[in-house]
Amino acid sequence: MKYRPKVGKEFPVSDVKERTQYLTEYTRTVIAIAVVGAAILALLGAAAIGAYHGDFGALGTLWSAISLPLGLVVGYYFRGAGQGDNENHKSSA
Repeated sequence: MKYRPKVGKEFPVSDVKERTQYLTEYTRTVIAIAVVGAAILALLGAAAIGAYHGDFGALGTLWSAISLPLGLVVGYYFRGAGQGDNENHKSSA
């Protein structure tokens, strides 16, 4: 006896919804890359200036300002799974 899958009714797939979700995730990714890139460039610049002048006070101040947005971006993309949760996270938007 050969296995035959049950085939049900077709369900509607909204192309607009998929495009909107793709655009939302793409926009978030671009913003995240821009934030991380700008933060790294700013930190490297402040470290270079600090090394040249021998004073790293500006680097510490810059890090205290950048750490929150950078932590939010990294936390969004690398969040862990909760108890009983699988790796397929729904978007928080």
